[in-house]
Amino acid sequence: MVKLGGSVCVYGVIDVPSIRVDKGRGPYNFDLLLHQWPTRARECAAQEPLVEWIRAGRLSSAEFLSAEFPVRAVEDAFALSRSGTATKVLLRF
Repeated sequence: MVKLGGSVCVYGVIDVPSIRVDKGRGPYNFDLLLHQWPTRARECAAQEPLVEWIRAGRLSSAEFLSAEFPVRAVEDAFALSRSGTATKVLLRF
C-alpha cells in the first residue's frame, strides 16, 4: 500500500487506542495521515446550518466534487480516483 512519495490516508474513527505501522516494510519517503471524525454530537449540530446553507443556495456540493458517476460506471469512477487528479468522486445509486 505504501509507495515512494505516496500517502496513506485514514479518514474515520479508529476504534483502538493505538495503531502500529511497520515503516520498515515501506520506502523512506511516504506520508501517513490520520483524520478522525468529530464526535457524533458535534457532527449532528453541524447538519442544520449546512442544510440551511444548501437551501439558501450559499453552499453547493458541486464545489467539492471532481466528478460524479452512476453506480453502473463504478470502474470509471475508480480509474479517475486512481489517477491522482480527482479530489472527491461521487457514485450515484
